[in-house]
Amino acid sequence: MDNTDLVVEKYVEAVADSEMKKDFIKYALLENPKSPLGKLISGAWKKFKEWWEKEKKPRVEEKAKESVLKKLKETKEQMEENREGNKNDTRVTKRGRGMEL
Repeated sequence: MDNTDLVVEKYVEAVADSEMKKDFIKYALLENPKSPLGKLISGAWKKFKEWWEKEKKPRVEEKAKESVLKKLKETKEQMEENREGNKNDTRVTKRGRGMEL
């Protein structure tokens, strides 16, 4: 199998995988599924979503909040350090008209 065949095969697999996921989501989101498969997938999705909302989502949200607050704090500290560094690193230009950073 040459390189082109591998690329084509991977592309075809990716398209098929994408279609499978679309079908799954379609079934999962049905309010009143008619087929046995639709009922199975929809029911499983509802159970998963209940579990997610109760168990996992609060932990994910807390972790995300902590991460964002940490990044904001680090950014604020960095900006303050840069301002302080700029205040201490001023020089008079050759013509004496202003400050140079």
